[in-house]
Amino acid sequence: MVDKDMNQPEKSTADKLSPTTMRTAIVSASRNSRIPLSDSELNRFEKDATEILSAFRRLDVVSTEGVAPSFLPIPVRNIMRDDLPKDSLSQNSALKNGEAESGFFKGPRAIG
Repeated sequence: MVDKDMNQPEKSTADKLSPTTMRTAIVSASRNSRIPLSDSELNRFEKDATEILSAFRRLDVVSTEGVAPSFLPIPVRNIMRDDLPKDSLSQNSALKNGEAESGFFKGPRAIG
């Protein structure tokens, strides 16, 4: 990407993120994932994220003209086996190693 007026590369997303914006994004992700971060962890993640985005800046100068987008680097193929019916355990065999009541597994109460 080149700015036509100045013949300079346009600012990438990484360039547009100020340290305050980067820290706000990290705090927001921390809050959304319910993972509390200490100030030292926030500082470390901010530094790491800035370095990662800086590394991606190198891609801004790569010419992709005539290159088709590639969303998957390897061909997709179905690796699942055919779903064929076969004999299963009897109810007694399935329940013999667990706590059962009236022909069902008995588990802890989920509600109230």
